[in-house]
Amino acid sequence: MQAYDLADIFESIEKFNNKGFAVQEKRLLSEYLLNNATFKKRRMLQLLSVDVHCDDMAWLEWFNWYYQGVSFSECPAWLQNEKGKLSLNDIKLMSYPNLTDLGWEIKDVVKSSIDISAAGIGNYIPTEHELEHWVKLRRQNMDLFTGAVLAGELVAQVGFIKITAAEHQKMSAGKLSENSLSGLCDDSSDEIFLYIPSVVIKRELQKKTLLMKMLKHLFQQFNNSAIGPKVKGFIAVAYTKDGEKLCQQFNLSYKTSHLKDQKVCSGTIDDLLQSKLCKKICR
Repeated sequence: MQAYDLADIFESIEKFNNKGFAVQEKRLLSEYLLNNATFKKRRMLQLLSVDVHCDDMAWLEWFNWYYQGVSFSECPAWLQNEKGKLSLNDIKLMSYPNLTDLGWEIKDVVKSSIDISAAGIGNYIPTEHELEHWVKLRRQNMDLFTGAVLAGELVAQVGFIKITAAEHQKMSAGKLSENSLSGLCDDSSDEIFLYIPSVVIKRELQKKTLLMKMLKHLFQQFNNSAIGPKVKGFIAVAYTKDGEKLCQQFNLSYKTSHLKDQKVCSGTIDDLLQSKLCKKICR
């Protein structure tokens, strides 16, 4: 089964307007998914098992999946137009457990996270081993992540990564990058510092209201977790002026620079919790 076999299903506005698959089309999709290690494989097989006709969001998800995970070509104008009709109210905020319950695999979320980071951060260049590295870190931090999902597409993300005191010290001195973090497991008894990876939102959805909702969702996870008493501080690397501003709003202070445009900022948990932004989020 080749990718072009799916073109008749997904590269036509007439097919899009059908809002469902014919029996033969479902057979083609099933065969393709079962025989290829494709993006969101388990999620799409789960969707394929439901009724022939999809609701609007699930139907858009199929087309997002095709253009992001199979053809990798630009979305046609008619599909962009349909996606443009969606609003912030259609976005769902989800943690990793929420996403995996829907059939997403960790690598699917990480791949999506890397893709929107690469598209949204000018000086961020993913390395060859980025996917494997972040899958490992995220397995250790399943309940400390918020993803904004729109029609089955991850469009924004924010999260925490548990790191050791030694890693925090080295990162604060500019001697450790996020690509070298080992992190901490959930059952560790060590002191915890939280690293804040880049907060990324797709350019067309960069609204302050979405960012605030995401941060509130993330801090609810933090407040409901058992790690609070062990957390001693936070650290972040700001890639952009907006990232630097967000660090300042959380009372994180500039420490050093990794590269020309990457500023390392950190602070204690009290610094962050006493910030005006955190109080606004958590009220």
